[in-house]
Amino acid sequence: MKFGPRCLLTSVCPKNACQNNGQCIPADISVSDSHYYGSKCEYRKGQLDIYLENLNIPSFLSTFFLTISNESEPQLAIMIQKLTLFQRRVTFRISIPYNLVIVELNRKYYLAAIQSISNLDLSTINPSHECLSIEILFKSTLMKMSRFQRIKFYHIPCQTNHDFNCFMDKFYLCLCTKDRHANCVEFNYDKNLQCSSKHYCANG
Repeated sequence: MKFGPRCLLTSVCPKNACQNNGQCIPADISVSDSHYYGSKCEYRKGQLDIYLENLNIPSFLSTFFLTISNESEPQLAIMIQKLTLFQRRVTFRISIPYNLVIVELNRKYYLAAIQSISNLDLSTINPSHECLSIEILFKSTLMKMSRFQRIKFYHIPCQTNHDFNCFMDKFYLCLCTKDRHANCVEFNYDKNLQCSSKHYCANG
């Protein structure tokens, strides 16, 4: 491979510098395809396939990957995928471990996955997976309380409906545990997803 301002120099990449069909460029840098990552393309990304069942297909799908640790604040990675008119299955490839996956469709939020089980996961979401707003679940008297007072009552939706999986407010995403308690984590779903510059995006 030639490089340089006039394409007169020959690449000096070491033999087998990149793995998994990665392409080496001068300075010993590997350019990986969408399935791999790492300095030498040595790691395979995890794959999550999401199937939309009995849901209106949006023009794009926003997916939130949450990484939760006792040692730090929850980490949030957001991936956006365009959908075709009749596309019900979407594939995401991600290089970070995750504990929760939330999908946004038409301003509604659905629980897609809990824990990254393997490198190849399949999740089917339908209307029963929706994380309802606490404003729908609680009476107006509770909604007038401060969020720190109100959160003491967050076990009620889990205990009154045993088929209930999750709900959310402006600050927290809450999951119903097997013991029907509410386990809540900070979730900033209202991030500004607008492009920060006027440049168009590449590669879809």
